[in-house]
Amino acid sequence: MAETTHIEVVGARQHNLKDVGVAVPRKALVVFTGVSGSGKSSLAYDTIYQEGQRRFLESLSAYARQFLGALERPDVDRVSGVSPTLSIDQKTVHRNPRSTVGTVTEIYDHLRLLMARLGALHCPSCGTVIAKISIDQVASVLLSEWEQERVLVLGPVVRERKGEYRKEMSRLHHDGWLRARVDGVFVRLDEPPELARYEKHTVEVVVDRLKVQATDKDRLREALTGAARLGDGVVTVTTASGDREVTFSTDRTCPKHPEVALPEVEPRLFSFNVPQGACPGCKGLGRVAAFDVSLLLDGSKPVGDAFNAFNAEGRLPFAKFDRDMLWGLAESLGGTRDEPVNNWSEKAKEKLLFGDPSLRYSAKIRRGNRTEVRDRVWRGLVPMAERVWHFSRLPSLKRFRRVSPCVTCQGERLNPIARAATFRGKRLPEWVQMTVQDARALFDKVRLKGEELLVGEQLLQEIR
Repeated sequence: MAETTHIEVVGARQHNLKDVGVAVPRKALVVFTGVSGSGKSSLAYDTIYQEGQRRFLESLSAYARQFLGALERPDVDRVSGVSPTLSIDQKTVHRNPRSTVGTVTEIYDHLRLLMARLGALHCPSCGTVIAKISIDQVASVLLSEWEQERVLVLGPVVRERKGEYRKEMSRLHHDGWLRARVDGVFVRLDEPPELARYEKHTVEVVVDRLKVQATDKDRLREALTGAARLGDGVVTVTTASGDREVTFSTDRTCPKHPEVALPEVEPRLFSFNVPQGACPGCKGLGRVAAFDVSLLLDGSKPVGDAFNAFNAEGRLPFAKFDRDMLWGLAESLGGTRDEPVNNWSEKAKEKLLFGDPSLRYSAKIRRGNRTEVRDRVWRGLVPMAERVWHFSRLPSLKRFRRVSPCVTCQGERLNPIARAATFRGKRLPEWVQMTVQDARALFDKVRLKGEELLVGEQLLQEIR
């Protein structure tokens, strides 16, 4: 079969085209020129490209086409020689700072869905896998991995909290419980230990002692249920010798960090474009603009001349603060008025830049012919400059600001829970930092098993 050498258009009537026919060479760079309104875009984009895009959509699976909708044929008698086509627009201005290659191509949408459905959630603090697990599942795990072990089933009623807990332990004894493990030591609840009020403690009730075996499965399940009731869903199982221990959570909370509770796992949890998924530090941008201390303060000069944000009159623009006040604060901050700021102690420089809630100074406020003296907390030079910038956006302050990666998420844009989730050992931020070739190679190797096939097989096909 002879190779197609041209794209042939016959009878194009799209928009202002009047039965135009043309043969466009393939495998060549072709430029359409002409005066405004002559039909360049109508021919190239609305006729040739639209027919190529329609063929591209027809090449996709039925699953993908259901989300894209139908594409009308251009008003033309015939277009031949055109391959399935994609158009990439060159944009010189990006209005949305959150757009990436992944979001524009919608690949990221598929990755979010995959992570929400098949990803493993981890505690951001310790990396423990967090998932809902039933009492029956806990019992099955113990029977398969701890069979014939003598164990203690514990229900944690206090986990790493400060207090004496005398009333709590007395109430537990009154309810019929005999023993507990307090800070790792087993005690009788009728003789509770004295606990330091301002130290953190853990109190775990001994619900049952038993041997893990199939014949006692009902007793094991009953003990686990009682422990979960006492521990608000958390159960600890330890061997009698103390050489093995495991903690389960029947809720989506970390058994080691109860303050870490997971929300409903939905695709939006992994989106940096919505509050549910975005990093709270940078709002999903991955970078933040802030004052650069090295530009704002010249430590080689005395404190009165070191703050570069002061204007020629020695004032911070639009703020009731000037060089004279800074001189008066120098000794209170831990430095001196005349020596370079670099000679100050690190603690003194920290107070100078970021404030000290225990330090106050007097500010003179002029109101017409009157002058009032106000007592104020020292908030630091950087927060003062930030406040002035927030209300004024002065060009004179802009030169001291720099855009840098967000220290909260290290530029990964997502909240801590989304950043910690994994699929096949990879986190979502690690996927999106890959090249297209590396990502394709990774997903070509993924093999799903069991229930994963029902959820993810079609999804993986679309990603590939």
